[in-house]
Amino acid sequence: MHAEAVLAQLEELRARLTRLLPSLPEDVGVVLHASESQLAVARPALGLRRALTSPASRRYLAGALSGTDVHVLTPPLLEHRASGLEESRAMLLRTPGRARGSCPPSTAAR
Repeated sequence: MHAEAVLAQLEELRARLTRLLPSLPEDVGVVLHASESQLAVARPALGLRRALTSPASRRYLAGALSGTDVHVLTPPLLEHRASGLEESRAMLLRTPGRARGSCPPSTAAR
């Protein structure tokens, strides 16, 4: 169920990006991590980035792009990271799209 929501979000983003960019990668993988430690093992640089980020902002470093693979925490873990504000929750739930949108143009132009 969580995977379907993430895939729907990424498909919606793809439709918007298609109007803006000449080409996009055809095969984008999505890896949903069920724990912080799984994400840390898969994307060790993300842990370093979190350590160098202010405490209030760390919660928003919840996913990363690896080539054309999006690595992100599951939606329930993203929601758990949110502060008490609805805006914080909404922003965290957009993490898969943010990670996907960070794909550099040179990769998108394959």
